[in-house]
Amino acid sequence: GGTGGHIFPALSLALEMVEKRKDLEITFAGHGLEGNPYFLQGNFTSLSVPSDPLSSKNPFKLIKGVFRLAKGLVK
Repeated sequence: GGTGGHIFPALSLALEMVEKRKDLEITFAGHGLEGNPYFLQGNFTSLSVPSDPLSSKNPFKLIKGVFRLAKGLVK
């Protein structure tokens, strides 16, 4: 949604975990993290995972979304 509402809690938890265990390495996996202004790219590694929203209004977009989600699950 562009507000960081799903990233802020994850980053907060990750920072707390790393503070308690210095040997811990956390990798974030998701779509578009490298371009997200709220993601602390210097603090954590990230893995780009293909995904798409599933839209039932357009059957072609639905099929494309299912294949991208499957590709992301494999990755």
